[in-house]
Amino acid sequence: MYIINDFKVDDDKIINFASGLPGFENFKKYTILDIDDFEPFEVMYCADSDYELKFVLLKPQLILPDFSVKLNGGDKEELHIEKGDEVIEYLIITINNDDITLSTANMLGPVVINATKRLGKQLLLDENKFDSRYPIFQPEASNEDTSKGGK
Repeated sequence: MYIINDFKVDDDKIINFASGLPGFENFKKYTILDIDDFEPFEVMYCADSDYELKFVLLKPQLILPDFSVKLNGGDKEELHIEKGDEVIEYLIITINNDDITLSTANMLGPVVINATKRLGKQLLLDENKFDSRYPIFQPEASNEDTSKGGK
């Protein structure tokens, strides 16, 4: 059992990242907690650090409904993905504390978790259509000005 931020977390709720996360390679055990009044965000807490290492997560389909990570053979092997395993994708979010509408998602570094086997990995995508600071709150499309004769 782990104690994380005064939460008791059972061993079966720990997700193992064999390679750690980029920049945090020495930390390999995490858990994801739902925080009241913080939906749709979730928080991934590190279970094997002495200080409060955490990442805010969001499921990518809440930003882009068609977003899907294409896992290569090596990723599938590292995550021990087999037919029938539950695979969950997340994006790491940078929250702008001054104006939450300016918060961004790292679309180039999605976190993929094999929930069945409790294994995770942060991928590093090499795609030009996204960036590491993708706005999660897109401006609403403006309606045509109906005062100019349009209806």
